[in-house]
Amino acid sequence: MELKLTREDFINQYPLSNNLNKKDLLTLWNKEGFNLYIHIPYCTKRCKFCYYKSLEHGEDSVPDEYIQALLKEIEMVSAIPQIQAKVASSIYFGGGTPTKLTSYQIQTLMDKILSSFNIAADCELCFEARPAAETDEEKLCLLMDYGIKRLSFGAQSLDDQVLEDNGRNHNSESFYRVFDLARKIGIPSINVDIMSGMVNQTFESWMNTIDQLLDLRPENIAIYKLELYLNSELYKQFREQKFTLMSDDEEAELVTAGFQKLMDFGYIAVTNFSVSINKEYNHTHRKKLWEGEDMLGIGASSHSCYNNYLFQNEIDVQKYINSIKQGKMPMFRAYSMSKKEIIARRIIFGLKLVNLEMKRLNDEFGFDIMALFRKEFEYLQENGFIEITKTHINLTLKGIVYGDDIVRLFYLPHQKGVYMPHAARNKVRGKCL
Repeated sequence: MELKLTREDFINQYPLSNNLNKKDLLTLWNKEGFNLYIHIPYCTKRCKFCYYKSLEHGEDSVPDEYIQALLKEIEMVSAIPQIQAKVASSIYFGGGTPTKLTSYQIQTLMDKILSSFNIAADCELCFEARPAAETDEEKLCLLMDYGIKRLSFGAQSLDDQVLEDNGRNHNSESFYRVFDLARKIGIPSINVDIMSGMVNQTFESWMNTIDQLLDLRPENIAIYKLELYLNSELYKQFREQKFTLMSDDEEAELVTAGFQKLMDFGYIAVTNFSVSINKEYNHTHRKKLWEGEDMLGIGASSHSCYNNYLFQNEIDVQKYINSIKQGKMPMFRAYSMSKKEIIARRIIFGLKLVNLEMKRLNDEFGFDIMALFRKEFEYLQENGFIEITKTHINLTLKGIVYGDDIVRLFYLPHQKGVYMPHAARNKVRGKCL
C-alpha cells in the first residue's frame, strides 16, 4: 500500500461526481414502501387454542365504537410526515375475524385507508376469513371491487372431529362452501391455514387434509404447529389432563410428510411454514416485511416495525378506544433495535424465506455476512439444514421443518433461550396414534 502525498484535489463529495448518471434520475423521487396492518380483535367464538388478542362477540358485528377508533387512528398516523413520505405495498386485515366486519364497515375502512395513505399501484389487499356464514358473497364481491389479491382461510383441519376437539368454530362443510364461493367470485389467490400436532390428530387425518387440499389446489397453503400458550383455553384443559398431545418428534414427522407431498405435487416452499403453486402468489405483506420494509399496525394490540423500532398499541380494547378519544396515539410499549439486532433480524427472516440472498444483505450492511457468521452457517450446512451456493443460502426440507429452531443461532446472547410461555410436548420419538 502506498499513498501519493501532493495535497491535490480538495475532496468535498464521495462517491465522486463522475458517478452521476441519467438512469438514476428515474428512481430519484421513488417513495419507500411500508405495509399496513389493520387488527380486528372480534370473533364469533374464541378458539380453544387461540392466544391472540381476540374477544368473543357472538353473532354481533364489530362495535361501531371500535370502527370509529380505527378511523381516527388512521387519520392521526396518516398525517405524520414520515408516513406521508412512503407508499403502502400491502394492506392486511387480520384478527380475530376480519370478516365479522359488515360490508358497510369494510367499505368505510377501505375508503378511509385509500384516501389517507399513498397506495402502490400493485398494492396487495389481503383479508383473513373464517370459512363460515359471515364470509358471504356480498362481502367477497365488495372485496373484489377493492382489488383484493389474497383471501386467507383459517381451516386448521378438514377432519370435523379434530376441529371439534380443538374448539374450532366451523366445520369442513362450511369450509368447502366458502372456498367454492371464493373461487366462483374470482378471488385471485386463496391461502389455507392448517395446523399440525392438534388434539386427537393422527397421521392419517393429517394426510387426508393434505390430500383434500391437493384436490382443491389453493394458491397457498400455510402450516402452523399447535402450541399450548398459557393464556389459551386448551392449555387449561391440558393441565387438567383432559387430553394428551403427540410428541415433538411425531409432529415433525407429520410436517415433513406434508411438506414433501405438497412439493411432490408441484408446490414451492416460499417460507419455512408455507408453500405456493407459483412464486407470483407469494404473500407480499410478509415477504416485504421480512425483507426489511416497515410495517404500521392499526388497532388494539397491533404490532408495528417502523424506523428500526418495534412497538405495540394498547392491548386492552377499551384502553385503546379511550386513548383515541383523548386524541392520543394509542401506543403501549416500544423497543429501539440496535444495529446488531437489525442485522440478526434480516438474517433470521431471510432464512425463514427459505433462500437468503447474501449479496442483498452484503450491499445493505456493507460487509460479508458469510464471513461474520461463518461458524453458524457451516454448522447448519454440516447438519443438513442449509445448502450454500455462490449467491444464496437455501433451506433444505430438514431446515424448513426446523426453521424456527435453526434461526435461533443468530439471536443475540441475551435473547437466546427466550420463548413465549407455553406447555412443552413430550420429546419421546414414536409413531402417531
